[in-house]
Amino acid sequence: MKMINCDFCEMRFDRFPSQISIYSDYNFCSRKCYWNWKRRTRVIVKCENCDKIFYIPPSKLKYNFHFCSRKCYRERRITRKVIKCEICGKEKYRPLSKIHNHTFCSKDCYCKWRKGNSIKLKSLNSDVLRTFYWGEKLNLNEIGKKLNCSNRHVLNEMVKFNIPRRNNSESHKLFFEKGGIPFFKGKHLTKKTKKKLSKSRLGIKNPNLSELNKTPEFKKRSGENLRRLWQNEKWVQKLKINAGKRIKKLNQLPEFQKKRLEACHKIPNKEEIFLNSIIQNNFPNEFIFNIPTVFVVDGRAPDWINGNKVILHHGLHWHLWRFQEKNPKLTKKCVEKDDINFYRRHKYNCLIIWEDELKNQDNIIIKIKEFLGDSK
Repeated sequence: MKMINCDFCEMRFDRFPSQISIYSDYNFCSRKCYWNWKRRTRVIVKCENCDKIFYIPPSKLKYNFHFCSRKCYRERRITRKVIKCEICGKEKYRPLSKIHNHTFCSKDCYCKWRKGNSIKLKSLNSDVLRTFYWGEKLNLNEIGKKLNCSNRHVLNEMVKFNIPRRNNSESHKLFFEKGGIPFFKGKHLTKKTKKKLSKSRLGIKNPNLSELNKTPEFKKRSGENLRRLWQNEKWVQKLKINAGKRIKKLNQLPEFQKKRLEACHKIPNKEEIFLNSIIQNNFPNEFIFNIPTVFVVDGRAPDWINGNKVILHHGLHWHLWRFQEKNPKLTKKCVEKDDINFYRRHKYNCLIIWEDELKNQDNIIIKIKEFLGDSK
């Protein structure tokens, strides 16, 4: 045991060496001395709700508002008022943001008031609105009070007369000049956040965001998050369904159809080049090669065109085998029927040449001659 002096009352008391405070240089004989010593460094403050006196540490003096308890904080934070309905006289709590020139408890009371007091401002001109809005610098709410009408009605009239509205920076300045309370009042903001708020009000974009996207750490995190999402089967199914719906809507637009087909048919493949050489050598200046795509028929791009006659080249994988996985009964004739009927609706005659038919050039020439009407 050791004899030690109390740092508040200076009374001597016994204590084990293990109980002597190691982390600080202060020791106390009791809890009373500890709290009395702690209050000595604290500041006396009044509660803004109930006017109760209490102690706070000096580090909390930077805040504008002080409350003794959570109850007082909540009571002060409530920004509601009791209002009376103009028609039935019922009392209701309503937030300050929803209290306008006329107050009602329900839609029925509002409809009754509107039938009896329908406002028609026939004498309202663009000059009157401009003098109120730009000359006297009034808000829409203040103009509505003067004219005894709603804010929405004033805004609709301004749109009719093509009266321009103020920017965010101008409206903020007027709001603070008239004694408006900002949304961040009562909160301690650093200098950096204040600068950012002022820049955002002026419409200046944050340059740090574009720099953050280029950093390797950001790229790694975004890559990891995407990999996790792609492993989730539910998310992938939703993405496919939404993408399908969006593409169906876009395919109805002719501009999107052209762009899609131009991206798909930019460069011809080897088989298309080979078939084009056969057509141009045996039937010169009769068919136009439509790759890259220029001519489109309701979202489809034919490969060769000659007036009302169209030739298509079908690959086995993209036009047959791919669909046979879901429907094994599908044949070449079924695919040909669908394509021929589609072009017939748009008043075009269609000829289809398959990938496996390119081995025999003579049969292709005979097929095209019969399609053109030559029996030779």
